[in-house]
Amino acid sequence: MYCLETSFIIDLLAGEDKSVKKYDEIAGRTLYTTSITAYELLRLKKDEEKIKALLYRLVILDFGFNEVLEAVHIEKELKKEGKMIKVFDILIAAIAKSNGYILVTSDKHFKNIDNLNLKIV
Repeated sequence: MYCLETSFIIDLLAGEDKSVKKYDEIAGRTLYTTSITAYELLRLKKDEEKIKALLYRLVILDFGFNEVLEAVHIEKELKKEGKMIKVFDILIAAIAKSNGYILVTSDKHFKNIDNLNLKIV
């Protein structure tokens, strides 16, 4: 199961070849994203209708208590290792990791998170 991250969706909507190709490979499945990603995309105020059209086709995963616990764990580990990333990215990773999904992204810094199922495009 694939969870599409913000950078991947931005690249997909911009028509980036690698992202379009990956999306075409996985499009026949139920695809997921996070409520955090939806927020990040919609606050851009750019291509809002295009973003909404894509988001309506995805299952949006919420940030609940299990995800909170995972996010706190991820943040502590990243701080300890001196590899901090943006808080929104920690929240997105926590949602994907808690639910056992593969996070599809174009941001390599997600590699800093231990045991995160990851597909970097």
